[in-house]
Amino acid sequence: MGRYYFDLQGAQNAHDSGGLAFENDMKAFHAAKRLAQELAAARPNLRGNTCVVLTRKDADDLYCIGVS
Repeated sequence: MGRYYFDLQGAQNAHDSGGLAFENDMKAFHAAKRLAQELAAARPNLRGNTCVVLTRKDADDLYCIGVS
């Protein structure tokens, strides 16, 4: 299991200091997509100008998922 962090960057910036454990990158990526969809529904002002940045503690890779 790896520890993944879900930061927000753009019009709304937030740093995830705790992270969550997931079995693999794909499950964490799906969680990041759900978070982006939920933010788009709950906070329409973030659509098109904020993204969820998914990182893993022990890797340099990152994924950016737009809030749309």
